[in-house]
Amino acid sequence: MTQACRDRLRMDVNALKKSSHTGQLLNFFLRDDTADSRKNLLDSAKQAPIAAKEVYQHAFDLFKKSLPEDCVNAQVKFQGRGIIGLGIESPLETGLALHHTYGVPYIPGSALKGLASHYCDQVWGEKNPDYKLKARYHRVLFGTTDESGYIVFNDGWISPESLDSCLECDVMTIHHPKYYRSEDSPPSDYDSPTPITFLSINDKCTFQLFLYCDSPGDEGKKWAELAMKLLLEALENWGIGAKTNSGYGRMKKAEDS
Repeated sequence: MTQACRDRLRMDVNALKKSSHTGQLLNFFLRDDTADSRKNLLDSAKQAPIAAKEVYQHAFDLFKKSLPEDCVNAQVKFQGRGIIGLGIESPLETGLALHHTYGVPYIPGSALKGLASHYCDQVWGEKNPDYKLKARYHRVLFGTTDESGYIVFNDGWISPESLDSCLECDVMTIHHPKYYRSEDSPPSDYDSPTPITFLSINDKCTFQLFLYCDSPGDEGKKWAELAMKLLLEALENWGIGAKTNSGYGRMKKAEDS
């Protein structure tokens, strides 16, 4: 059965270009471990979000209608490249956070909340102890292991108009592959570098962030606005995702870019 599936893929490689789900392509349609197969797959995956645009637009509109009136919204974009979910398991050895249903890039709400929580403790907490971990403001925003916080961090949805061109091929080079595979081989200048291509999110697309407070009303909205200010500052100064030490992942409000 497995071989029959592989043979079918070899005969119908052009069908990859008709797919509308980037995640399905990356997970199931690598034909073999060659540079050409990898390139064909990544090229097809880059185009898939365009085919998903119509159904995604409908889902995006429904989601926005489901949000409370006092929800706080911000539109952000990467200042260079972004890689969310690089460590996700994948046949390509490099992952990317893609929406399970629509196969388009997104930013998990848990990642946004984790970034904001850590930044609140480490940066804002240095200026005001009330923002330190487990202190009163931090508990209101993020909760503790015993109780949840009041702020809801939704997933960051990519703007539908950004699906026309949101993914780019990127490359990173492993200079000492045997050493990193723990093959009892020390790093050496004689090692052969191994370039690895992968998909990253470019700076042409925008993401929509949505935060709101579980406690409705003016007071709750003020807390949500405070949380958004904190999150935007963390995204700009620390970035999100992988390779932030190399300049990836920095985000700013779209109108400030």
